[in-house]
Formats: sequence, structure tokens, C-alpha cells
Amino acid sequence: MRNRKHLFPILGLLVISSICHAQNKAAWQFRSINQLGLLEGETGSAFQIQTINGAQYKSWFGGIGIGLDYYRFRSIPLFADFRKDFGGKNKFFFIYADGGIHFSWLTDDQKRIYAGYNNGPNDFSNGFYMSAGIGYKIILNGKLAFFISPGYSYKKSEAKTTTTICPFQGPCYINTDRYDYNMSRLSVNAGIEF
Repeated sequence: MRNRKHLFPILGLLVISSICHAQNKAAWQFRSINQLGLLEGETGSAFQIQTINGAQYKSWFGGIGIGLDYYRFRSIPLFADFRKDFGGKNKFFFIYADGGIHFSWLTDDQKRIYAGYNNGPNDFSNGFYMSAGIGYKIILNGKLAFFISPGYSYKKSEAKTTTTICPFQGPCYINTDRYDYNMSRLSVNAGIEF
């Protein structure tokens, strides 16, 4: 008898706990963000394409993104993406911030352009990548949304060129030149979210 007395409150707590847990699970949603962007900076214009996948909890989103970035030289950014929505039922303003690494992946033409004066290849390093901005999103049918987002983007890389120099007939020596590329640019992205 004594054990049954404690059994009902414990069962009640378990039922309430499972209901709360089920409600929390329903609040989490998988989201996919796919966008095209225009990059504008000191060295001209270029485009980028990105896909970001992650989870949304209420007005907060966190995910992992990957893309192609053609500004100055081709690279593949891999980054964490965080977003926060502000607004009404079907129209939202949002802010976003990305941070990660970009992997240099030069085209054959770019390898020729960035070759050293001895026509040897440059050794391009992978570097830091980040972007941040604001946006406006319109939900079209429950889950599908269209958005546009202006912002700021940055990628950094380093290149090294090694040449062997033999002045006159004296001893030869190896010369290494290092070039730092700090690429700041404005961006405008547009895409869909579902």
C-alpha cells in the first residue's frame, strides 16, 4: 500500500515530463538555406553559391554551410552559420553571422595569373572566412521562404612562391616570396529556405 501511494505522483511527473519533452522536440525544425550571391570589392565583382543546413528553434537558427566563392580566386568556404529572426507571422527581418575556413581551389587560368615571375606555381594556403549581415524573409507557404540579405564578407589567404636564383656564375640560392591576400567585400545574397 505504501509503495502505491508514491507510485501515482511519480507516474504523474513522468507523464508531465514526457509531454514537455515532446513539445520541445516539436519546436526544433530542420531547415535548409540555399542562396546565390554577388560579391563586390576592390578587385571587382564575382559570385558565390552556398547551401546551409541546420536546425531552427523558435527564432534561432544554427547550421553548417558550404559553397563556392569566385572572388579574386576560386575557393570553397566551410563555415558555421547563426541566424536570429525578428518580426511577424509571414515576414521577418533577420541577422546572420558566419565563421569558418575557406579552401583555396584555383582554376588553371588563376594558377597561371598568380604564378611567380619564374612561372612556377604559388602555394596557396587555406584561410579564415567570415560574413555577417541583415536580411528580409517572406514565408510563401508555411515552410518555403524567399529572402534577400545584404552584408559584409571577408576571406584571407597566403601564397608562397619559391624561386632559385643563380647570379652570374656564383652560388645559387633559394628565394621565397610571400603574398598576403585580405579580401574584404560587400555581398548581396538571395535564395530560398525550406
